[in-house]
Amino acid sequence: MGIGLRVLCFLYARPFLLKRAELTSPLVSYRRLQDGIAMYRDGISPYEGDLFHFQPFVLRLFSSISLSENVMFTIFMGIDCLTALLLSISATFYGKENRSNHPEHLGQLVLKCLKVDDLTPNVGLVWYFFTQVFEHFRAFYLAVFQINLLVYVVPLLLSLRKDAHLHLVISLLLVAVFSSYPTLNDASVYLALLPTLEKYKKYPRYTLVVAGTIITCIVLMPVMWHMWIVVGSGNANFYFAVTLFYNVAQIYLMIDLMFAYFRKEADEISASLVTPKTNFVLH
Repeated sequence: MGIGLRVLCFLYARPFLLKRAELTSPLVSYRRLQDGIAMYRDGISPYEGDLFHFQPFVLRLFSSISLSENVMFTIFMGIDCLTALLLSISATFYGKENRSNHPEHLGQLVLKCLKVDDLTPNVGLVWYFFTQVFEHFRAFYLAVFQINLLVYVVPLLLSLRKDAHLHLVISLLLVAVFSSYPTLNDASVYLALLPTLEKYKKYPRYTLVVAGTIITCIVLMPVMWHMWIVVGSGNANFYFAVTLFYNVAQIYLMIDLMFAYFRKEADEISASLVTPKTNFVLH
């Protein structure tokens, strides 16, 4: 079904999807990749400005390939199928077990991601905030935003040391919320892994609210974008409000998963306190 849906999108919805801010960002934009390849073939470094954010390996790889878009689509779809297969194998295993890059270009790429000079609207929080912040406060708030991807690493490692898979899902959630250029593709990664957390399914408290909020926001994003960019009857606040609720829902999902983990741990500890004499569980 997924393959069929992707083929239909490629045939009938490709121009629309290429323009969606929810699905593309400076880090994954196929249009920008094509522009960078054209500049590279003309002898111009695409890394001199803020247009190109891909790794040098990707630039060299795609600049050496001259294939039609239909062939490229087939290759990408095959890679996606292989990825899905590997994820399935990994999930099954988990259930049973309960240098061709230029350093200077890589450095420029990392700095671009950290400095967030490209404020193209996306489903994250960074772009809107830094269009409003005063320039002399920019360095401070930039450090505050970027440190969110690092400050939780050690606490999560210590708290979730018994379940590395849940730790991975939580980390992917953090990336989807706090990265500089997130898209809905980031969310699709951890959402694909959620079914493997079946042992926690009876513990979450906000499943319906979170799911409803995320679905509603995904539906409203194109509407608000159309009102803001195309029609001009709205402004950036319309689109940002939807993305804000979307990210809040992801944070609640993260909290719910953490709660489920600790609640399950508490239940297991309580069950271990049952004694033959009393035959009851100590809470």
